[in-house]
Amino acid sequence: MSSWRVGLWVIVGAGLPACGARGRCGEGTVDVGRECAPTVQCGEGTIAIDGLCWPEGDACGPGTVARGGQCWALTTQSAGLPFPEGAAYDVSQGNHGFFSHTGADVYAVDVNMPEGSEVVAMRAGRVLATREDSSTGCGDESCADQANYVILDHGDGTRSHYWHLQQDGALVEPGQLIGKGEVIGLSGNTGWSSGPHLHVEFDDALGMSLPIAFDELLETSDGMAYAGEVFVSQNAAEPAPAAMDWSECPEDLFLFMGVWVEPGLPCAAVAPDSELNVSGVVVPRTGRVLVNTFSDKRGEWFYECAPTDAEGEFTVSVTLGSQRYEEAVYLMLAASDSDCYSFQGWDSSVSLFIVP
Repeated sequence: MSSWRVGLWVIVGAGLPACGARGRCGEGTVDVGRECAPTVQCGEGTIAIDGLCWPEGDACGPGTVARGGQCWALTTQSAGLPFPEGAAYDVSQGNHGFFSHTGADVYAVDVNMPEGSEVVAMRAGRVLATREDSSTGCGDESCADQANYVILDHGDGTRSHYWHLQQDGALVEPGQLIGKGEVIGLSGNTGWSSGPHLHVEFDDALGMSLPIAFDELLETSDGMAYAGEVFVSQNAAEPAPAAMDWSECPEDLFLFMGVWVEPGLPCAAVAPDSELNVSGVVVPRTGRVLVNTFSDKRGEWFYECAPTDAEGEFTVSVTLGSQRYEEAVYLMLAASDSDCYSFQGWDSSVSLFIVP
């Protein structure tokens, strides 16, 4: 069983009784705060370990877990600490930090690091985007767009972010394959930063941060990096993978907008002046689909309203010309009514970086 596994608690039952006080749960239940939950009952192909259900054997690959005969993506991300083997730094702000780890960034971690300290990859990946031209920053949100960074795509729909690098502190190039523990940048104090530090996080295709389980901390805190502790890295440099595909969008990524997509839709990188081909099925049979892209060059959304057939199927091609898109394309798909209006707005969208 791999050390990267994270908690999926399989609970059987519904309508759990509330507990008046801790320790008053009946037979076959366990006290979890103010509620009584049934004790864990693991299904076929799983085994109970420390109150959690894990898949038996290695049927599912890294980053996935077996549920109901299928392999599902885990939310918690396996990672090494973001500084070289043997180095030791303390965490100044962990998950749910009041200062800035809120909203989409609740699972970020800030590491106190002097400017110019080496930053290493938490996991093998491919460089998706970098910035290193900024020399400025401040202690409030007005400076957020001044940060230097490196972003890695991991080929499985997740990305790792390394922020506040010093000027000229991105030591890798977009498209480059990176090994776990390989030096990718130099820490700094740019952007929304009240002092020299490194901000790291993993996120999904819609930019929502994901919990991180650091390899070095699995034995002591289930991988959690918490503020006030000095952590020593065991993240030794590994060779870069020989090849790695860019992430593709999960088929259900836009289902909250009423759209299934066919496999193969890019979810990380696109080539400049390329065609983005989108196929899928609109669930509500409204006869229309919206393929929406945001132009970073013009600062506005563009809407492609296309018809669907009787089964809701569609194919739309969008030209990603340089007159609209310079560094990134933001993408959202939505079912629409007959007047080409989506039924709801959206809080975040997929960012597709333009990589030559």
